[in-house]
Amino acid sequence: LHSSDQKKLTIRSTLKEFLSHFDPDDFIMIHKSYIVNKECIESMTATHLTLRGSVQLPIGRKFKPTVKNALLR
Repeated sequence: LHSSDQKKLTIRSTLKEFLSHFDPDDFIMIHKSYIVNKECIESMTATHLTLRGSVQLPIGRKFKPTVKNALLR
C-alpha cells in the first residue's frame, strides 16, 4: 500500500478483499494490481490514469468500462 505521504505498508489480503473494506464511491480497482483513491486521479487516457505527483498507472482492459463509469459520476 502506498499512501500520499510516501508511507508504504504491507497488506496480506487480496485486492478485492482489501477493497471491500472501503467505500466504493472513494476507491476503484483499475487493474488486477491497482486500487486507487478517486480523489488522487488527475487525468485519464484510454490506457492510463495519472495520479497526483505525476504517477501513471495502467488501466486493465476489463476494468475500463468500470473506471469510465465511476469517474463520470
